[in-house]
Amino acid sequence: MSEKTVTTLAGALKINQTLTTLDLGNNEISYIGAGALADALKVNQNLSTLDLRENGIECEGVEVLFDALKFNQFLTTLNIWNSSWCSHIPNYRLTTRRINLLTLNFCFFEQPISSRI
Repeated sequence: MSEKTVTTLAGALKINQTLTTLDLGNNEISYIGAGALADALKVNQNLSTLDLRENGIECEGVEVLFDALKFNQFLTTLNIWNSSWCSHIPNYRLTTRRINLLTLNFCFFEQPISSRI
């Protein structure tokens, strides 16, 4: 999915009043696309499930998505399976308690596990 397509879709999400589930899995969403989705999540009041699995979103993109969740009171399920894993992402759980299901399987670590323990 191109950056322009994701940005256009994110614009629509800002005014969405009916869509509750969005599956964008397997679309190679870039940092710019993740940023556009994050901006939409800050204002969207209907989306409860967002599936971004298999996009390989880099650490910076994952960070902006998690930052957006601080403003979003409605999203309860987020799947970022197979994205970059930033070592500080577990700390976001403290500020996003309304997320009931956060799927992180097969996220790639930016540093070896032994150096984070």
